[in-house]
Amino acid sequence: MKYVRLRVAFSEETINPVHEAICDSETVERDVLLHEDRSGPDRDTLLYRVDGEPEAFDGMLRAAPSVLEWAFTPAENGTFYAFVEQETPDRDAEILDAISRTGIMAVPPIEFDSDGSATVTLVEAAGAIRPALEEL
Repeated sequence: MKYVRLRVAFSEETINPVHEAICDSETVERDVLLHEDRSGPDRDTLLYRVDGEPEAFDGMLRAAPSVLEWAFTPAENGTFYAFVEQETPDRDAEILDAISRTGIMAVPPIEFDSDGSATVTLVEAAGAIRPALEEL
């Protein structure tokens, strides 16, 4: 088994609007994707750990056209969990298509940073990472 840790920089066209709002925010520092379920045909279910103010993150989710439902659970020291359901954004297709294949897996957490980038670890068993990276 091999792994690679990637830092992905998004363009203005590909960054998720919620993550873009976090980059511009002084009240939400970052979000970390802990778990995702993309088994629905057009709907994703996501679990985030968020550092910041829930009210500010609520406003960011309300402003995102693809976000359908959400709920928060407080944690500690300015951190909370956000359970989010969204329509699968078209802008995610290129990345998801590249890493959603037999022999490769994205390992949570996926960390979204305030500079607009994301850090993800990919693991593989049979040489699947190189072709995936070539598609990105």
